[in-house]
Formats: sequence, C-alpha cells, structure tokens
Amino acid sequence: MPQFDKVTFFNQIFWFLTILFFLYFISLKTLLPTLGVGLKTRTKLPLFIGFLNLTYDLSPKNLYFRNLLFFSHHTNISLNDIFFN
Repeated sequence: MPQFDKVTFFNQIFWFLTILFFLYFISLKTLLPTLGVGLKTRTKLPLFIGFLNLTYDLSPKNLYFRNLLFFSHHTNISLNDIFFN
C-alpha cells in the first residue's frame, strides 16, 4: 500500500504535524482572542442596552428590536430636519 510506504511515512507525519501545530498556534494567538472578545461583548450588550432604554424586559430579542426602532426613529427625524428644513 502506498500510504504506508516506509520510505515516505516519516516525512508525511513530520509535515502533517508541523503544519498542524503551525495552524494551531496561529489560531490560538489570533483567532481565539478575537472570538472571545466578541462573545464577551455579545453577552454584555443586552444588559447595557437594557440600562440605556430603561426597560425591565431584558430578553435579548426585545432589547435589540427596541434599540433598532429607537435609532431608526431618531435617524429619520434628523434626516428630515436636515433635508427638508
């Protein structure tokens, strides 16, 4: 069987492990900290929005929707004031 050739077996294992560890350390130093910050921000955002809007319903779906309505309403008012006055 060619995949178990004794001449190239060590070479294949060596390069496989080298590339695997290289990709692992790159993801460990770059990708995982970025994902961690995003997840921490995502968990803190509903509470922050809830305190800003003074709402007592802290479910994330309601908070995001209320925040979207709040900013879209104020954006429409400011654009109307700018262009039509």
